[in-house]
Amino acid sequence: MPTSSCLADAVLRNTELLRGIFEFQDGLYEDGLVFQHLHPASDEYKTLTRYHLLGESLTHYDTSLIPIFERLDEVLSPWYAMHGSTRVLRLVRSMQYMRLMVLVHAAYYGLTEVMSLLLHHPPPLTKSSSSSSPFYCHGFPHLIDLSALNGQLPMLELLHSNPTYSTASTDSMDLAARNGHVDVVRFLHFHRNEGCSHFAMLHAATNGHLNVVEFLHQFRHFDGVPDTAFVSAAANGHLDVVRFFHKHNVHGCTTRAMDLAARGGHLAVVTFLHHHRTEGCTTSAMDLAAKNGHIEVVTFLHRHRKEGCTTLAMDGAVSNGHLDVVRFLHHKRHEGCTKYAMDNAAEHGHLNVLRFLHEHRTEGCTTSAMDRAASYGRLEVVEFLHNHRTEGCTPRALEIAARNGHLKVVQFLASHRHEGDIQSSIRHATQNHHRQIVAYLEGLN
Repeated sequence: MPTSSCLADAVLRNTELLRGIFEFQDGLYEDGLVFQHLHPASDEYKTLTRYHLLGESLTHYDTSLIPIFERLDEVLSPWYAMHGSTRVLRLVRSMQYMRLMVLVHAAYYGLTEVMSLLLHHPPPLTKSSSSSSPFYCHGFPHLIDLSALNGQLPMLELLHSNPTYSTASTDSMDLAARNGHVDVVRFLHFHRNEGCSHFAMLHAATNGHLNVVEFLHQFRHFDGVPDTAFVSAAANGHLDVVRFFHKHNVHGCTTRAMDLAARGGHLAVVTFLHHHRTEGCTTSAMDLAAKNGHIEVVTFLHRHRKEGCTTLAMDGAVSNGHLDVVRFLHHKRHEGCTKYAMDNAAEHGHLNVLRFLHEHRTEGCTTSAMDRAASYGRLEVVEFLHNHRTEGCTPRALEIAARNGHLKVVQFLASHRHEGDIQSSIRHATQNHHRQIVAYLEGLN
């Protein structure tokens, strides 16, 4: 009769028998250890669970979910590369919370083989599983929405063929349209009945997906076009969409279309609207174009439009350091700027612009110019203002320079200006542990 040691040896050497024994043991398989951090208390699991339980619109969640999908992919993709899909079922049975993770990852990244396995092998209905999570035993909402979001048409077709397992909402077409997945939009329109909301057209136009815009206009015209779609397309420089809307008499174009196209530097759109539309623009068009440094747009508006601009144009161009725009406005326009233009140039360290304003403009500046330059440690600007301007500064210049640790500025102000309060500046430097500045200022006393 074989001994117990012989029997144990026979069992331990039998791979199939061991596998059966292990199925009834607690613990994790070695290849599942990489997923321990995705346990039910993890942020990933709680966010996904909350999204599914509440059943809210995916558009409220997709920006927070996509980083989660990417983190899941960092773990699951190498695991699939090593093991394929052969161990998926064992994984979700031994680590039940991973079923939700694997499902949403498969839906988003289009892993039809993994999804098919899970569809055809639902988890057993047990007391522990049913009480711990509704996802172990029932269908999963939103999977179709997730696959549509990422343009996974084969996955969408698979889930569509299993209607009891997953549902969809108008988010499917809305998000597919937003991301330019026209093949998904087409499938959803012809094979499902959830439809879309007006956000489908709005987002497609905003993102310049002309093929989606054309499809929605032809087949989903009853959903309507939001009033903001025309303006959004213009604002983002999508000339082909703007042309389409104009050709098909889509409503919603206002002066904001040219204003925002000018802001973005979209000269082609500005030119088209000027020649083909009657809405025109406001002074904001040139103001915003100047602020953002779009000299070609500023030049076009000056030559072809009559709305003009305001002092905001030069003020904005100065603040952002666009010297070419500042020169153009100075030589070609009459609106000028305010004294705050030079203040802003000083704050942002645009010495070339500051010098131009000093030499060619009369608005001047305020004590804020040197104060703000000092606060950012802009020594060359402080020196220029000291040598060429008369506005001076306030005690705040030395105090803030000391507080922010700008030793060279502190030394210059203490040596050349009289506004500073040494004791107050020492306190500011001490609070932020700037020992060199403290030592320098104490040495002055």
